[in-house]
Amino acid sequence: MRAYEQIRQAIVEGRYRAGQRLVEKNLGEEFQVSRTPVREALRALESEGLVVSLPNKGAVVRSLSAQDVYDIYDLRVRLESLAAERAARDPRPEQLSVLEQANEDFAALLPSFAVDDLQFVREIEAVNRRFHQGFIDMANSWRLNQLLERTVHAVLVFQNFQWYERDELARSLLFHQLIAQAIARREGGRAGNLVAEHILLGRDILVERRRASMGQPDIPAPPDDEPDPTTT
Repeated sequence: MRAYEQIRQAIVEGRYRAGQRLVEKNLGEEFQVSRTPVREALRALESEGLVVSLPNKGAVVRSLSAQDVYDIYDLRVRLESLAAERAARDPRPEQLSVLEQANEDFAALLPSFAVDDLQFVREIEAVNRRFHQGFIDMANSWRLNQLLERTVHAVLVFQNFQWYERDELARSLLFHQLIAQAIARREGGRAGNLVAEHILLGRDILVERRRASMGQPDIPAPPDDEPDPTTT
């Protein structure tokens, strides 16, 4: 699905902004395909949560409220923590090597840090995704994998990497290394806790920078049992 992949990449990388109309004719001309694959791509992207169909407007890039962001990360924390706990039950050497290689590749990219370089962001995001998918696959649960595919929001993850500072990327790598060690030692509870803290720290950065980029919008508070990280 070439049209799907190209349109999705444009949304994830921010070339198509939230609220922007996605006109089939224009997309077809841009990517040199007929309307049929464009229409199919938009339906797939709608099921993925990246696009929404609105009356009298057609397909538009879905906008996310701050509460949407909290909800997405709240679900992701619980699901990925569970995946890490299950990954630690019986890790095999070849599975652990996937995590180790991803961490080595992440470390190799850090010296070329440049978040204004689209290619760098693409590469660091891909390595990050490889690490997380590595321990999710180790959980050996197709249902959990499917739930995470529908929960992790690709736009937010990519946007986060565009806003990271070098020390924040280095901190992410450290968490990856600690998570991999906990899984290798079969310390499921510890691995799950590390994953939760890692994801929440990423959420904190996203919410803070999102608020600043929008000129201090009215961001609703997260659930009552969790303080707003941007006001502490």
